[in-house]
Amino acid sequence: MRVLLYVFISFLLIFKLFSNTQRIVGDMNGDGIVNLVDTIKMVNHIHGTGFTTELETLKWQADINGDGLVNSFDVESSLEFVFKRESIKSLPFAGIINTFPYAGEGDISLTREFVIHFNMPLAQGTVLTNDAFFAYSGDSLQVTSPRLSSDRMKATLFLNGFRWPSNSKVTVTLNGGGLTDFIGRGIDVDGDGVEGGIKTWTFSTLGVEASDPSTIVEGQVFDSDNSNGEKPLPGVLITVVGNEEAMSVFTDSNGSFQLTSAPIGRFFVMVDGRLVGAPNGETLVQGSWRNRDYCWTLTRKRNWWSGTFETRCRCCKQQFKMQNHAYMSVHP
Repeated sequence: MRVLLYVFISFLLIFKLFSNTQRIVGDMNGDGIVNLVDTIKMVNHIHGTGFTTELETLKWQADINGDGLVNSFDVESSLEFVFKRESIKSLPFAGIINTFPYAGEGDISLTREFVIHFNMPLAQGTVLTNDAFFAYSGDSLQVTSPRLSSDRMKATLFLNGFRWPSNSKVTVTLNGGGLTDFIGRGIDVDGDGVEGGIKTWTFSTLGVEASDPSTIVEGQVFDSDNSNGEKPLPGVLITVVGNEEAMSVFTDSNGSFQLTSAPIGRFFVMVDGRLVGAPNGETLVQGSWRNRDYCWTLTRKRNWWSGTFETRCRCCKQQFKMQNHAYMSVHP
């Protein structure tokens, strides 16, 4: 009985030691060291002649500089380990590479989502909740939906048809408590080298209330399929994002439009073709636009002092995107 107990305890100790084996950055074969064999495996992985597919862990141990990619920069860093010019290091916790918008960015569109990029995948089955990933403007909690991408390396805060308040500071928060990476470790949200943490970012949205009555926004919208000549598109909705009630108009039979009093400074113009060809009285809520040719929106940033610009977006009905190009100018 004592022998069996001794063997059982020994097995547990060995299992614990094995499960806590240190993961070394640059170690491509899991032997705990970094040598030329690892560098060659990394090069083969990059060139596509020998992908590191045995363990997902080994792939991310190859990302030596932690930028979420395995490339020539990691090969150079691997050689620093091989020739002992730099000490080997353990695989760091999953963390955040960057965000869009970035912290402190201004003049952000009122319809722009907030995106976080991680340097390695989060755990399978991770679900981001509104308690962990959310946004405030002043004291007002914004209506958003957090989602994790299929590769689990990008978190997006969607607006669900709502928009950020104009001319406002928005604060986005991610609470790392309870979030783990693909090997079960907590993630380092705030970059202090410790699992967990809370990170916030702020950005400022465009202000579109003020306008200059001496200016106009005008242009013309065409079908991008010009194989039979230019085809103007009537019924395209043109709006200034954030001031839709005061600044919106449909293109006429020539595809032309004109909005008076352009907003001062930068602003976003939305070109929405979902009601092109719609019968009178139809609304977007009905969803009939999904069965027609021109059915997505295109948004472009403009300055009230800028000249003519052109934008093209060519696609088809099955892709549910807008099929047009627009010529637009903003001038006094």
